[in-house]
Amino acid sequence: MPFKKAVQIVSHGVPASFHRVDNVSVSLRDKSSNISVSCFFDEAACKSGAQPLATPVVYLPNVMPEAGQDLLGFAESALTESAPEGNTVSTDVLQFGGDRYLFANAEVVA
Repeated sequence: MPFKKAVQIVSHGVPASFHRVDNVSVSLRDKSSNISVSCFFDEAACKSGAQPLATPVVYLPNVMPEAGQDLLGFAESALTESAPEGNTVSTDVLQFGGDRYLFANAEVVA
């Protein structure tokens, strides 16, 4: 499922509010995950087939899906979970990634 949250695409100086998980990579050795997310201006842009404004990879250290867990569900849950109390979260999408909690508290769209 896609999700909604306002973030800033730094390289273009524009906002993006609609996001889609495109790829999940799990490192068994490092016990970590990398999730590639396509960021669109809005839902209409995504549904029209437009190219994403950015496709950051969010690195999740020490976060892996459980055996047999649906990867898309895992990715969306891990990306949208709340940041620990006291963490300052940046909503800037940088060239190759962003803050671990970039998409914290995003609204999952059914």
